[in-house]
Amino acid sequence: MNKNLSEATAHNIRMKAFLYWELWEEFLLCLQRVHELYAMAMLELPRGCHYWNDERMKFMVNGTDSTVHEFDGCMYGLKSQFKDAGTAIKKPWRIVSWGVSFSDLHTKCDGSHSHGPCAGRETRATQLYTDKIVRCIIRGIKNQMLLNHAYGRKHRKNDNAKGSQLKSQVKSCACIDTYNKHIPFFTNITGSPSSFGNHRHDIV
Repeated sequence: MNKNLSEATAHNIRMKAFLYWELWEEFLLCLQRVHELYAMAMLELPRGCHYWNDERMKFMVNGTDSTVHEFDGCMYGLKSQFKDAGTAIKKPWRIVSWGVSFSDLHTKCDGSHSHGPCAGRETRATQLYTDKIVRCIIRGIKNQMLLNHAYGRKHRKNDNAKGSQLKSQVKSCACIDTYNKHIPFFTNITGSPSSFGNHRHDIV
């Protein structure tokens, strides 16, 4: 959506951003438990999404044990469903994962084909993963589960090193100095709930 189209569109974008950060806050609470249980988590957005530029998002990706996967939909069978059906669509994806990685999700467009627009009715259709993407994800999860089973990984009873490291990173994060008047920034990733109050970034 283009916020410059109308005030109604701009308002819609702001409401979507508000909802996203509400859900994001809950997601952070889950990451601590993911680490403790050797579980797996994923976060996916288009590579060009402005949310990636937010300091909260950057700290979550860079300040935790995450794996970033960047790939283009056209290399994984993403095609237009309506106008010029069957034409490849180059949707630039980014998936960040915790506790699992997907070795096959790193291929970007090789320039060997033309692309249809990722716009209009096609936009909603491209929200779905293709069969090839799904197979890559399932294969990665299966391999990680086998590794966890082989090493007897169930949960971390006495391993507080990562939690301490995360807490240390939270305290030293430069972003806090910028936002601490408004946001108890990122304390929730170590198990303590945070509240963003009424402060929200206009990031779209």
